[in-house]
This record gives sequence, C-alpha cells and structure tokens, in this order.
Amino acid sequence: MGETSSDVYSGLSDEAEREFIIGNGDDKERDYVRVKITHNLAEYPIYKDQILNIEVLKNMNIGFRGTNFKATKKQYDALLKLAGGNMDKRYWLFSPGDNAKMWDEFYLDGYMGIGWLRIGDLNNYNSKDEILAKLKETAKPTDSQNPTNNATANWEFKSVMKPGDIVIVKKGTHTLLGYGTVDSDYYFDPSKDHYQKCRKVKWEKKGEWNHDHTLGIKTLTDVTKYPSENPKYNLYYQWLLGDMNGGPPPPPDRSEHPLNVILYGPPGTGKTYNTVYKALEILGMDLNGKSRTEIKQLFDDKMREGQIVFTTFHQSMSYEDFIEGIKPITINENIRYEIKDGLFKLICFRARNYPKLPKIIKSKNAEYTLVSISDDMYIVETDKGKIVPIPRGLIEEVIYAVSKQILELDDIIKNTYKNADAINSKYDRYIFGYGSVLYALYNELILNTNNCEPYVLIIDEINRGNVSQIFGELITVIEQDKRLGNPEALQITLPYSKEKFGVPPNLYIIGTMNTADRSVEALDTALRRRFDFEYTPPLYSIRGEDGTDLMGREIDGINLSKLLKTINDRIEKLLDKDHLIGHSYFMQSGNIKDLKQAFDNRIIPLLQEYFFGDPGKIGLVLGSGFIEKIMEEVEFASCDYDLDDLQERPVYRIRNLRIDEFTNALKAL
Repeated sequence: MGETSSDVYSGLSDEAEREFIIGNGDDKERDYVRVKITHNLAEYPIYKDQILNIEVLKNMNIGFRGTNFKATKKQYDALLKLAGGNMDKRYWLFSPGDNAKMWDEFYLDGYMGIGWLRIGDLNNYNSKDEILAKLKETAKPTDSQNPTNNATANWEFKSVMKPGDIVIVKKGTHTLLGYGTVDSDYYFDPSKDHYQKCRKVKWEKKGEWNHDHTLGIKTLTDVTKYPSENPKYNLYYQWLLGDMNGGPPPPPDRSEHPLNVILYGPPGTGKTYNTVYKALEILGMDLNGKSRTEIKQLFDDKMREGQIVFTTFHQSMSYEDFIEGIKPITINENIRYEIKDGLFKLICFRARNYPKLPKIIKSKNAEYTLVSISDDMYIVETDKGKIVPIPRGLIEEVIYAVSKQILELDDIIKNTYKNADAINSKYDRYIFGYGSVLYALYNELILNTNNCEPYVLIIDEINRGNVSQIFGELITVIEQDKRLGNPEALQITLPYSKEKFGVPPNLYIIGTMNTADRSVEALDTALRRRFDFEYTPPLYSIRGEDGTDLMGREIDGINLSKLLKTINDRIEKLLDKDHLIGHSYFMQSGNIKDLKQAFDNRIIPLLQEYFFGDPGKIGLVLGSGFIEKIMEEVEFASCDYDLDDLQERPVYRIRNLRIDEFTNALKAL
C-alpha cells in the first residue's frame, strides 16, 4: 500500500518500464504520479480469506494487475487496518556499533542508527536487491561481513520496522544493555558523522545483564517468532526481556488455541508427553497444583469418554483407516462388505453432534424427547411413545444443504424437494417419514452449535505416515475458515458412503513430529501450510513437582544439565539442530547405573544412527573414553585392487565400559 507523493506530470516512459507497456508507442508521453510505499506487503500479504471475512470489503471491485479501482473511505480504512494488523508489533535485537560504542549516545539522544555510510540515504532504494547491488559495488577488500545480511538489515530498518516495535540492545554475544520502543519512521540525518540512518526511540531501560544463550552477531535481527530454549518462556524475546526485568512475563493467554498444531523437535524432548497438557488445556481443565499422576488420570478419563482420541501414524496407515473404507465382516460364515468409519470421521461426528441439547426438542407443531445420542444415531421418542432413530449423517447433510440454500427448511416438513440430489438417496425413508423430527433436531443443533464441547485428536509421529494419502481430500476442510459454521465452510462427498462431510470448528488436531526422522520442510506441503508449528527444544532446566531442578542434579559429580548441553553443542556443530538429544533420556536416571543404562541402550544407539558409517564422529561427541581406535594390520585376500593407505586406516569401536570407566569417561567428556 502507498500514497501519492507528487502531482500528476507528463513525460516519456523509463527504459525499465517499457516491457510492461502493451503495444507500441514507447515514444509517447504519458501521465505519471510518484508513489511512496507505506506498507510493504510483498513478504506479509493480505490474503483473500481475510478480505472476505470483513463485510465492507466483500463486494470491493478489485481489478487485475495494471488496472485501477476505487475504494470508499471505509474500505480503505479496513485495508489499512489489515495491513497494520498483518505486521503486528515486532521485536528486534540490535547492536549499537562495534562493541556497543554508540549506545550511550543513542540512549541520551533518544534515537538509534545504523552505519554503511557508503550507500547513503536508504530512501534512494526501492528494494533490498538495489541495496545489495550498491553494497557490492562499494565493497572494500577488507570487508568481512555478509553483504546479503547487511542488505537485509538496511531494508528492514527502513521498510519493515515501524513505530511501536520493541528494540532490544545487546553487546557482544552474551550481554544485554536495555530496550525501548520505536517512536518514528525512518529518516536520514546527514549532519551525523557516521550513523546517519536513524529512527527515534523511547528508551525504557539501560544497564548490563548477562544472557546465557549466545546472542547473534548481526547488527539488526527480527527475533519476533524465534522460539525460546528456556522453559519459562515461549518466545525468545520474552526470555531477553525477562532477563532485564527480573523474571518471566505473565503466562500467555490460552483462551485461543490453534485448531491445527504440530509439536516438532529432536527425539526425547517431550513432544508426546506435552500433548497431555495441551489437550487438557484445550478442554478447559484447571491443571494448577495437580501432579503428573492426577493429570494423566484426567487425560485417560477423557480418552475413555471419547473427548480425546490418540493415534500414531505409520507407513501402513491408510485413508480407509483414518476416514472411511470398505471392510469385510463374517455373518453365519458368509463374508459381507460394509462401509466402516475411520477414527477421524468418528471423532468429527462426535464433536459436531454432541452439543448440550435439551431433553425436549420442538418442531413446528410437535414436541419430542431426545432419548440418547450415539456415534451413529440420534434416538428420539414421539409423544405416542414411538422410537425414531435418525442417522447422524443425514443431519449433517440437512444442515449443509440448508446453509448453502440447496434445500429450503420448510421442505423438511412438507416433503417437497426442488433438488432431488440435495440429500443422499439412502436416507429417503427418513426424509419422507420423519420430516417433523428432522426439523426439531435441525433447529436445536443450529441453536446450540456454540454449546459444543471441544474435542481433541492427537496424531503422534504425524510425519511417519503418507499424510497426503491418509488425509486425502480432507486436507482442504481442516482449515479454520473451511470448517463447518464459517462463511467459507466446505463439505466434501466421501467416496464410499457418498455422504457430505465437513470438519467441525470444535475439533482440535495436535500432531507430533520427530525432526531427526524428517525435517519440517520435507513434510507434505499442503499439510504444512494448514498447521501451526511449535518447536519443542531440549531443556537444560526442568522444575520438578517438589521444586527441585531435575536437570540440575549431579550423579557422582556429573551435572546432567551440563552433560546434555555439551553433547548437544557438539552434535549441532557436526550435524544440525534437528538431531539433538532430548532431556527425557536423563530424566529416569537416579544413579550412575541408571545413567550408564541410558547411554548403553538409548543414547549411543541413537548416535550410531546419526553418524552411520562414521563412528569416529561419536568419539568427537562423547570423547576417547567411549571410543577405542584400532590400528591392527589386516591380511587382505589376493585381488587386483590398489589398497593405497587402507592398512593405515584406523578402525573406531564403541568400548564396553565398566561403571568406574564410564564415570571417568563422562567426567572427561
């Protein structure tokens, strides 16, 4: 979005714009007006579904590229709000010059600035690429910094940062100096000697605080979405601010939970363990003061009641298991095939069809007693004592057909249907026999939609299954705006039952994903775009129920937290962040024997998998105490093959350690 910054003027087209001019006439004069970009939405766009959810924008006449369109003042204000809301308050980590040499001046004069004197005023550049080109053009042989990072810092300082953002100031890699709130747009001050690219800042705190985690070395970094490795904080910037304010910020508002979320991280970081807490929080359970045993009991109770369903994806998992399929059954030694609902379809219907309905449901001219609700049927009793079973699938189709104006509500009572295909023909005997009962159920379900209890589906190891095959066409309807009850709600026709099916808005999906098995980027793209991702890191400090730090314990002089941190630092250097080792491997170790068993049975086999074919790297992680180097000569068979230096090649083997050797090896690690 932008605003005009000049009057209309006439002139010839620039060389750069001629490829966009349709037809001939490059030599013709045209009318121009200069535009100043106020909201760069290229990286943070406004999406169609956001526009359609705002009444004033629904009928906005927007043209194609290169065309003009008009907007009312209300429409412009709505778009402006979207543009601002699309880029909420950001948090920036900022280095005020080499060794923080400018910090005192910045603080006293209420501003911040960045250097790169050679490229001048950033208003002269229309893109990050233009800044990058200028940086490369003016580079000196002594320059050591990455020009791409520098271009990003300059562009974000000028075009992405905005008033209201928080700037967190650092020195080196472990010292925080203070923070403040950005108080102006970008401006260029040629009177300054070096830091001429500026913004006003209301500095709120100044001092020196040591920070345990290594701070980045870049001049300016947007850390808004960085996850925290400190268990007291959800996000990295909260940790930074907490260090300077003496404690963690208030807990986040948990009144809103994402409908689809995946907990991802290395093995052993408690992803499955944490789904218990997350599921119960979604159900509105108060877990304060409860032990893990009590919390797990609540979880098990909700699973028995069907409000929580737990499953694990695997290579053999199929659409037929998850949604619906044809299954053989044997009756009197005869094989028949029936359509069986999968676990996802079952929990969807349970979530959609179990609102808190009254005992007495009313139609236009009659009242009925709702006897019971099951996964398959609503059981209703008439005033004459007749029991009427109404299939749940029929109610779903009626609700959808009426919401999409395929079917008129009065048609249910009158048995007159303008569209013969509105309802699956297998339900004809219910449609034409129990119209009044259907009407009563429809009314109560619509009136009580908001009274539906939340339901939770937990999918452990979601990345181990073929998700595109398992979810099939449902990949679209799990999106929040495509769920039942929303303006953009969709229902699909299932391939076997031919029922119309949609996903209710009160069903929450929690997945877990082991990044050592497969990275987030390798996950099915369609599924990835429909889930929020929450990183679950290894924890080096865990508060137990008795208040003690479970990872701060020492076993025979070995600090568990430092041991895990040392191992993970080395793994990250040799591999990456996805292949770290989680804290759970150490949680059950009460003595040195337990710790040795954890290494022998879990940690070392995991490292052998990580460094398959290169056991020497296990030595780089665990040290020479765990690995022995064999230099014995081997007599090879006679063959026309150049042995080169094979005889001198060392062989590395995992040592079988006694308890005392194991203890000494850990202390030397």
